[in-house]
Amino acid sequence: TVLGVFYASGMAKAGRRELASACGALEPSRYNARLGRVPRPAVPFMASTYDGRQAWLDAYKGKVVFLNFWASWCPPCVREIPSLERLQRELDGEDDFAMLAVSSDSGWSEVRGFFAGGTNLTVLLDPPTGERGSGPIALSYGSEKLPETYLIDKHGNVRYYFINARDWDSAHALRCIRGLLEE
Repeated sequence: TVLGVFYASGMAKAGRRELASACGALEPSRYNARLGRVPRPAVPFMASTYDGRQAWLDAYKGKVVFLNFWASWCPPCVREIPSLERLQRELDGEDDFAMLAVSSDSGWSEVRGFFAGGTNLTVLLDPPTGERGSGPIALSYGSEKLPETYLIDKHGNVRYYFINARDWDSAHALRCIRGLLEE
């Protein structure tokens, strides 16, 4: 039994190293001006959905949440969205995974126009207030420049924070997210 404990402990450490390596290849930031050092508890929020319902981040506890802040007027966001849609299709059967694409557009007309052909993403609206281009939810995460992505683990902690666009359906991204799903 002692050997079994050492083996399990070694496997867990190896799994954490593999996850850190896969996620590290995506060059996450370790520090966020608003949240501080990650990992950190995710900031709870509520936002409206495409169909006018309300969505709460807390409803996704127990799931790995891919939280992306974007806007239709943001060129890097526009380039990144197709990889988000491919990632969503790739992980569609994962019950413990949720992707939330939080738009800082001023209203649903811009978002609906952007996704005129439809989308498989869960899109939420976070319209900007005042002169800033980001909405209050994005600002509560410290996201003033878009796109920014937060990977939240099953315990509700921001584990990884990414500034700027990434290729989210890349092998590294899939290994990173699948590693979080396996924890």
